[in-house]
Amino acid sequence: MTQITDIHRAETFEPRPFIGELESIRGLAALLVVLFHAPGWNTGKEYIGIIQKGYLMVDLFFVISGFLIYKAYGLHLKTGASVWRFQFLRWARLYPVHLIFLLFFLGAVATPWQEMKTAFFEHLFLVQAIGPTGNAITLNYPAWSISVEFYTYLLFALIIYWGERACSDQSRRGRHSLVMFGLIALISWGLLFFNELHGFRDLLRCLAGFLIGCLASALSNTIRVHYKKWQCPRALAPLLFIAIGIYLEWCPSGDHVYESFIYLLTAGLILAIEFSSASWFQKILLSRPLLWLGEISYSLYMAQLACIFLCEEFLRRLHGYSSLYRILEKTSGINLAFPSSFVDGLIKYGFFFILLLVVSSLTYYGIEKPCRELSRRWIRRPKLITP
Repeated sequence: MTQITDIHRAETFEPRPFIGELESIRGLAALLVVLFHAPGWNTGKEYIGIIQKGYLMVDLFFVISGFLIYKAYGLHLKTGASVWRFQFLRWARLYPVHLIFLLFFLGAVATPWQEMKTAFFEHLFLVQAIGPTGNAITLNYPAWSISVEFYTYLLFALIIYWGERACSDQSRRGRHSLVMFGLIALISWGLLFFNELHGFRDLLRCLAGFLIGCLASALSNTIRVHYKKWQCPRALAPLLFIAIGIYLEWCPSGDHVYESFIYLLTAGLILAIEFSSASWFQKILLSRPLLWLGEISYSLYMAQLACIFLCEEFLRRLHGYSSLYRILEKTSGINLAFPSSFVDGLIKYGFFFILLLVVSSLTYYGIEKPCRELSRRWIRRPKLITP
């Protein structure tokens, strides 16, 4: 009975203020990923470094996920049943939204079934980005990160379970797991740094980021136990936030040496936020719009490609088939279907982001949130809480 109480508390724990701040940062990072994937539409975004390095925000997601999941579950995965429940909750969190957009692209992409069936089944079982399959960037390709993250969750849970079993001294339990996390994180980060990827780049990115996040979370727990009143300077968190922006702007694209430092910068930012007292920076991050953006960030991330597709198809069809639409274009001087000016491109981005927020909200409130709540209720069934 104790174990299910622990894991339920872990899944539904009350977030401290800094966790809300991390959710806001995740929402802002999701917007950068969206801008990176969105077409240029004559706005010159290809010259903005912070957008062109938006793909590194996925690595930031990995670090934040590792930090929060270790904070919630690091002390509660002591039995095989708890590992199973943890993985089930992670699956329920990720898979329904993934499946909806996978099916959308199965119907929307004009590719013969024979050419796409391998990619479809790899996406279906979330293995498209595990190793050199060649299908990580197919169908709803942002789902590559879900593929590697799902199996990283499993590795995380098994290592903690092994650490509990391997040590008979209760005071030392958990150290085995942290040593293993450190070794895997160091090896993964080193392979990324030296560009020795062997087709496993996606998995290595997730392992390095997620496990560095776990180590940062363990460090924060240690600081809270031994240095209860310690605080870092208020200015450190906003300075690190700005430093990440500068890093994204000036880091050379595709440079594996520079890109590998995103994990350390993110871990530093998380710890600075946790151990600094309330400031204007925290108040901004805890504003309702940013908290809401963080709440729907996963649905927003998964919906982005479908919304780009819908935006392009809808506006092109209007342009081709609606005479009224063509008259409006001519009188206003704005071409949304085929932007020919900077203003056209900005207006099209406005249309796209409205569509994205609507679809993401519907996905979150209609699929993601209900499925997550249903999975939590399911694991609390009497049959599952029997000792």
